[in-house]
Amino acid sequence: MVFFMKKMKYILIAILVLPATLLAQSTEEVAERYLNAIGGEEAIVAFSESKMVGSMSMMGMNIPVTMYVKSPGKVRVESQVMGQSIIQATNGETAWMINPMMGSTAPQKVSASEVSDAGIGDDVFLHMGEEGYSFEYKGESTIDGADYYHIYIEAPSGKQDHYYSKDTGLRVMVESKVTAGPSAGSTVTTYFSDYKEIDGYKVPHSITAKTGGSVLMDMTITTVEKATIDDSTFEMPEN
Repeated sequence: MVFFMKKMKYILIAILVLPATLLAQSTEEVAERYLNAIGGEEAIVAFSESKMVGSMSMMGMNIPVTMYVKSPGKVRVESQVMGQSIIQATNGETAWMINPMMGSTAPQKVSASEVSDAGIGDDVFLHMGEEGYSFEYKGESTIDGADYYHIYIEAPSGKQDHYYSKDTGLRVMVESKVTAGPSAGSTVTTYFSDYKEIDGYKVPHSITAKTGGSVLMDMTITTVEKATIDDSTFEMPEN
């Protein structure tokens, strides 16, 4: 059970949480191709508040998951594990969880550094030039036989390495550093695949997170819909 709970803390990191061939490829060009690939700025804005329903495979269990996302950087994940309801959330600044499997039903603040990368979403390129955001084009990478453009991103909600397919322009991989806790210093790699178009917006329906070669979780999204979500959804309740 302790091993299981160690894995659960990665959900927000993994969750959130979606080319050309010249060496002179710029961040702006990669960004433009990505935005076009997933449906354009209008589609991204239309889905800036969304609800996703799916399931997560972890340690032989199939766990129902509902995820609420609101730009920028707000995420709430609700899951049912062995009859217990678990909530993990961040308002973009403060992260918290309710986990009765840890012995308490009271909301607990989570170290911000543990989930600091959770909120870099697929709208991040819309914030280019804004204070608190920086983008560095790191060049081309070949991983497992596939070619990617590599961009390092710093945002108010964290720092990540993003990889975009040279073939499709889509984001297919994100690397996040764990910055606190017993796993501090390790890297969580999240893979996005099975992109499907919904109302002109392409969303990955398969998300896999790994660390040290081990699979932390496999998530399958079954439904994605626009939603109107109050900011209070992401705020930590008072005890």
